[in-house]
Amino acid sequence: MKIRLLRLLLLLLALGFALGAAEFACRLLPPTHEAYFEDEHRQRITYAEAKLRGLVQEGTLPRGRATWVPGTRFYLCYRGGARPYMDDRGGVLVEINDLGIRDRKELTYDKPKGETRVLCLGDSFTFGWGVPAELAWPRRIEAEFPSETRLRTVNTGAAGTLYVDEYWWALRDRFGRFDPDVVLVTLCLNDVALIPDTINWFRPQRHAALRRSSRLADLLIGLFLDPPNQLRLDPGPDYGRVLLDLPADNPLFALRAEKHEYFWGSGGPQAALRELRDHCHQREIAFGVVVWPLFQGLERREDYPFHTLHEVVAGFCRAEGIRHLDLLDTFLGRESRSLWVDPADAHGNEIAHALATPPIAAFVRDLLANRRKK
Repeated sequence: MKIRLLRLLLLLLALGFALGAAEFACRLLPPTHEAYFEDEHRQRITYAEAKLRGLVQEGTLPRGRATWVPGTRFYLCYRGGARPYMDDRGGVLVEINDLGIRDRKELTYDKPKGETRVLCLGDSFTFGWGVPAELAWPRRIEAEFPSETRLRTVNTGAAGTLYVDEYWWALRDRFGRFDPDVVLVTLCLNDVALIPDTINWFRPQRHAALRRSSRLADLLIGLFLDPPNQLRLDPGPDYGRVLLDLPADNPLFALRAEKHEYFWGSGGPQAALRELRDHCHQREIAFGVVVWPLFQGLERREDYPFHTLHEVVAGFCRAEGIRHLDLLDTFLGRESRSLWVDPADAHGNEIAHALATPPIAAFVRDLLANRRKK
């Protein structure tokens, strides 16, 4: 009996030592997945350092939005990144042209005779965050048109614009100079409501205390019970409606340093879309809105938590006579993680952009056909 107790004690001591060593190792090791920036010389750089070195500029646009300085080159990097287009350091090159946007160097404001221009307004999903420029949907849709169409996209995504009214200001004050034939405004769900970060307020905090106290426990729970960036929401509540109805004094706005006026519940985005529509109509420019889903909970239609956000945008566009394309059905039924750039970044990868390309190209084709009929 004493021998058995001694063996059990030794086993427990060995187990405790092993767990302690594993915890120590986990605290020493860097994160398995991490997103960060490198400058053109492949030196890691923070946003604050980029400002000091004059790679970004602030204060020249409404709300003090930052823009990249023309001619800037840098890398979006992912520790452990495994997409086929990433280099051996997990990096994706980003080049900002002399006009301050992520587009080709030869682009000018003057439109060549016979060229059809599609101006792409939006945020990071238009910019192509985490993918090479040639694999992002704005560049891809050009190949969907015959060469005689001479269709050329202009990617102004994330160039000092994050919200719908900022897309309107950008067209009016900056990017209208490209003389577009089509204006596409891309809406991501965080243009409509305060997500995705704030949705964590509605998530069950699974083993939260244990995860805070132990890196090993956090790693194991993350791997097997609650993978990073995966929503685990009760499918009953209408989370889209909850987020739409957040009052202006809700503490979530202060937490994110954003304002109620940016989002759908204020009526601000709707007013900006009307301005965009009218501006384009007066100049005989085709105008359309493209809505991207959040890449969470896509596996089953009934589990996707944001249907209401899509529905309110669709209803508004129908009522206002705005042409509208919703990409939700393009992605429903797919594994959400298969569409991510990286576990550290749930932006769309090259697969997501490839899937979105045919419906967006068909939408542009339809916009152009209707424009010519008028």
